[in-house]
Amino acid sequence: MHKKMLRSLCVFSLLAIFSPLASGTDQPQTPPDKKLEPATRYSGRTPVDLSNGVPFNNGTYGRQNASYEKWATAPTVAPGVSDLSYPYSERTDFLNGCEENAKFVESAIFNWRQPATANTNPAAKEYRDQAAKTMQPLLDRFMETLRAAKSAGKGEWEKAQSDARHALAELRGNYTSMHKNVH
Repeated sequence: MHKKMLRSLCVFSLLAIFSPLASGTDQPQTPPDKKLEPATRYSGRTPVDLSNGVPFNNGTYGRQNASYEKWATAPTVAPGVSDLSYPYSERTDFLNGCEENAKFVESAIFNWRQPATANTNPAAKEYRDQAAKTMQPLLDRFMETLRAAKSAGKGEWEKAQSDARHALAELRGNYTSMHKNVH
């Protein structure tokens, strides 16, 4: 008898929870319609309600965004750095991409300079020493051009950006050429 009452109580509770009458009305509640607004920047082709707290994904109703697509399809000098010329207003994007590449090479040099163990192959030790000696001057040159780009004014920005881009291409090109399995 106790099990039967318990089962009836559970069924009644579930019906009460999922019933439209549980909310106190005889109709299910529908959220009010909200006006969708077009995006100010491209982030997909889906319209998203900007007044609902999702600013990181505001769609464009399927309209093309030529500026976004130009940057998305442009070739890159290195990961995070486009081959296109960055306007002065977007120099932080260029500088951040360059700094990430500098950290990558700094980490490689740090790892090459770690002390060899008893199990280290002599050819690997020679490669590590030569790689660190090759990459350190290139990294130093790149860091100089990066400092110049950081302190460049609006009139000097194009030349400073070009110098930093060339130094980055040389740095990453030499890093890539050191690996025999890369064509």
